[in-house]
Amino acid sequence: LCVAAKGRQNQSTARTDGMLIIQVDYNFVATLGQGLDKCTLVTATDTSTAYALTVQIPAKGSDNYAVAELKRYLYEIGRTTGTLQYDKEPSLEALCKRVVEETGGISCRATPTDWKQAHGAVGATQRTFYGQLKALRLQVQQNYSTELTTNAALFPWLVKHSQWLLNRYHEHSDGKTSYYRRWIRNYSSGLCNFAETVMFRLPGRNLTKAETQWSKGLWLGRDTESDENLIGSSTGVIKTRTMRRLPPEQCFDRTILDSFKSTPWD
Repeated sequence: LCVAAKGRQNQSTARTDGMLIIQVDYNFVATLGQGLDKCTLVTATDTSTAYALTVQIPAKGSDNYAVAELKRYLYEIGRTTGTLQYDKEPSLEALCKRVVEETGGISCRATPTDWKQAHGAVGATQRTFYGQLKALRLQVQQNYSTELTTNAALFPWLVKHSQWLLNRYHEHSDGKTSYYRRWIRNYSSGLCNFAETVMFRLPGRNLTKAETQWSKGLWLGRDTESDENLIGSSTGVIKTRTMRRLPPEQCFDRTILDSFKSTPWD
C-alpha cells in the first residue's frame, strides 16, 4: 500500500565515467498562427561543452540531409568516439543508428521512456536557441520590411546561423563559450548581419579578364568546415573567402532577397 500511494520513479544518475555523450532530439517551430507552417528541427548537444547543432530538416527519420548534417557536426567538434543518445521515437532512432553505421567509433543508446531529465542538456540548448532564432528573425523582418515564415528558403539558413552564433558567442555560467570549451580559444573571424546584402568574389581564376568576378548576394554565415563565407543568390549558395560590405543604404536589397530560393538540402 505504501508503494502504491507514495512510490516515485527512480532518480536518474549522472555518469562519472567520463563517457562523451551527444544528446539528440527533435523539436519544432512555427511562425504562423495555430502552427500552420510548423517545421521539424533536429538538435544535438555535446554534454561536456554544450557545443550544439540545430538544423531544419525536410523529413524525420534517416533523411540524407539530416544524416549528413549530424555527421558534419560530429566532425566539426572532433568527436571520433562517444555515444549518441536519443529518446525512443522510431524516426530518431533510425537517424542515430544510420549515423553510427556511417561514422566509426560512435555508438548509440536510448533514454528511459518518459524520462526527460535524461535529455536535459539538449533541452537547455533548445530553450536558448528559440530566443536567438526569434531575435534574428525580427532583425531580418525589420531590415527588409517583410514577413519571414518557415516556408521561406531563407529560414533553414536562419536556423543554422542562430545555433552557429550561440556556439561561438553565448557565454555559459563559467564565462566561457562552447567554442572556447572545446578548442581553448575564442572565435575571431569577422561577421555581417544575417542576410545582409554584400559584394562577393566568385572563387577561381578570372579567365575572361574583361568580365568581373564580383556580384551581389546575401551573407548567410560561415561554413563550419572551412570558415568561408556562405553567400546566397538567385543561382544558389556558394562558399567564398572574399566579400565586401556595402554602404548602409545598400545593405538590404529586397530584390536580392526575393530572388533567393535555395535551401541547404537542395
